[in-house]
Amino acid sequence: MGKVAFISDIHSNLVALNAVLDDLKQFEIMEIWNLGDTIGYGPEPNGVIQKLREIDATCILGNHDAAAVGIIDTENFNPVAKLAINWTATQINNSHSEWLKKLPQIHEQHGWIITCLLYTSDAADERSSVDLGGRRI
Repeated sequence: MGKVAFISDIHSNLVALNAVLDDLKQFEIMEIWNLGDTIGYGPEPNGVIQKLREIDATCILGNHDAAAVGIIDTENFNPVAKLAINWTATQINNSHSEWLKKLPQIHEQHGWIITCLLYTSDAADERSSVDLGGRRI
């Protein structure tokens, strides 16, 4: 396995994503793993998704991603996040929406397990660990 770069919380900021990808070129990165919250807040959700698809990044589903495509509701989000999610949901095209819906919540590769925990306010005991196919972390 070559070098892996972990990125996360892009939140539809294509300018920042491109800057990070440009900077990573100096490190001979073999794989890029996006740890979720690909969209939300920023102005370019389609551009960010398209870029991640073009570079074949390994991506997992974040809570903002899940809310924007209707997998979870926004009741536990703050008012600004709700507004951003609702706007983002109207901006992403069908292809990108379907791509997001297919993202896993857990990904295992090269002996690593990556996940973005999606909490509910009434599940405090679940916040300290997650069941990964019989393994609790």
